[in-house]
Amino acid sequence: MENPMSNAKRPGDRHIAFGTEPTGESRSRIEKFSVAELGELRAELIQPGIDSWQAADVLSNFLTERGYGVSPQKARNAICCLEGTDRELDCIQEELEHVAVVM
Repeated sequence: MENPMSNAKRPGDRHIAFGTEPTGESRSRIEKFSVAELGELRAELIQPGIDSWQAADVLSNFLTERGYGVSPQKARNAICCLEGTDRELDCIQEELEHVAVVM
């Protein structure tokens, strides 16, 4: 008779769905923000005299008001990534998807 434990899966034997990567960190998808919302965020981010720390706070507040969280470091990193993009709306949406945490 076979040992039933011999067919048991070990923790490292889990099957991974096609197209997913075992990164160790679950990435939740966030909503697509409206063009108006992204436009308002962009307008705040391109104000004259705003520095990267203030811009990170603006981005953080934008997400917090919509029920998402973001670490201060990730918000600053997102702002750095946006600096070379003229803050186009699709780039802003993409960065929001990278840093937002569903609360």
